[in-house]
Amino acid sequence: ADRKTEIRANDHLTVGNSQHLKIGTGQFIEAGNEIHLSSGLKVVLEAGSELTLKAAGSFIKLDASGITMVGPVIKINSGGAPGNGSGAAPIPPTLPKPADTAPVGEKTGTANLNQLPAPTEKGATGPQQLIVDVWGDPEQGGQVELLNPEGDA
Repeated sequence: ADRKTEIRANDHLTVGNSQHLKIGTGQFIEAGNEIHLSSGLKVVLEAGSELTLKAAGSFIKLDASGITMVGPVIKINSGGAPGNGSGAAPIPPTLPKPADTAPVGEKTGTANLNQLPAPTEKGATGPQQLIVDVWGDPEQGGQVELLNPEGDA
């Protein structure tokens, strides 16, 4: 079955080491303003048949026929500067607030602690026993008698 998730706020994820994704058919990402990929050492984009970079009516396309660059002016080593992204700033998780301080709903009192069962009259706190004696013909429906574990069986 499909998994559908909607978060109507920011979503922050921090992974201590590596994150691996394997997707069967396609991954489609759309952002309102910016997608920023950043790496300390290298970024590798690999495609089986085509890689295209496209912005503001210009594009660079790499495919089996070669490298295609289209734009009003194509500059090679003649001015310009790279663009800058915003960078990642994930917020680490915090401990949740206690339920009775939540702003939604009515406050509830503190829960009562479970009471320990009172000790038996003889003060026994060890394991309890139940002895069952079944007698009679099982085909006809046997009789069950419960015996006191301290009595005679």
